[in-house]
Amino acid sequence: MPVSEKKTTDQAPKNRSGRDNARWIFGLVVLLVGVFATLAVISYYFNWKNDYSVLYNVEQDDPRVEKEIGNICGYGGAWIADRLAGRSFGLFGIFIPVILTLIGLRIIRRRPLLFNHSVLSGLLLLILGSLTMGLAFGPKWGIFGSGLGGAYGIAVAEKL
Repeated sequence: MPVSEKKTTDQAPKNRSGRDNARWIFGLVVLLVGVFATLAVISYYFNWKNDYSVLYNVEQDDPRVEKEIGNICGYGGAWIADRLAGRSFGLFGIFIPVILTLIGLRIIRRRPLLFNHSVLSGLLLLILGSLTMGLAFGPKWGIFGSGLGGAYGIAVAEKL
């Protein structure tokens, strides 16, 4: 084989196009939002009373209740976590930010964005877990403002 016809295995790296950069930046933003929301929901599980009282001005005159957000992600994190855990899916509200984090990782890694087994399993656990907790406990204990199953789990359990 002449020298000019030889194929080299060491080719120069391809330059990243604007489209690749935009996809990488979008994936990074999705990943960071997912991590932020995950930390917010985890923190909400431990500080939900303080967060709830500040968000909705409940018991502001009671000296036993702190008047500061206890969430490590601040007011925005407490608001997001209240929407995911308190007003939506309860204890299983953590699966939405985890799924968002997995999607962000998948975009950054340049893999096709398919709803693979982990995302579908997470969604199934989210729905069935919230429904089960709503059916088993209902609005008992008033945890997260609505109950362990969240508002959706309790509402669907009452319909069933």
